[in-house]
Amino acid sequence: MKKRCLLIIPLSFYSMGNQIISGLNECGYDVRICNDRYPDNLFTKVLWKIGITKTLYRKTYNHITRHFLQDERYDICIILKGYGIDKKLIDEIYKKCSCIVGYNFDSFAFHPLSLSWSIIFIRLIIMMQRAMMSK
Repeated sequence: MKKRCLLIIPLSFYSMGNQIISGLNECGYDVRICNDRYPDNLFTKVLWKIGITKTLYRKTYNHITRHFLQDERYDICIILKGYGIDKKLIDEIYKKCSCIVGYNFDSFAFHPLSLSWSIIFIRLIIMMQRAMMSK
């Protein structure tokens, strides 16, 4: 059985998604890809930029949980950028996938919400340490 990966990345991010999918496929992963924010159009990009985000986070949460997390399990979730991802969504992803890798290459001043993800990653590191110590 192939390992499963959920790749969350801006779909308009050049061809980066396709390159990552290709690499993950070579490593034996079946990859599902989704955008990092919904809806994704010019109007909502402007709303994200000017900081009108509460409704947009909720829409992203609803879309990803409904279309990518419902009745699904993943071996790993990789999040690149993740502008529409808040801690509430990270918690939901964590229920379906115990290994989450997040990469925010923009400044935290531009995308400060990604700092809240670290609580999940610290929990994951502690679990991994315990698992390694029990071997």
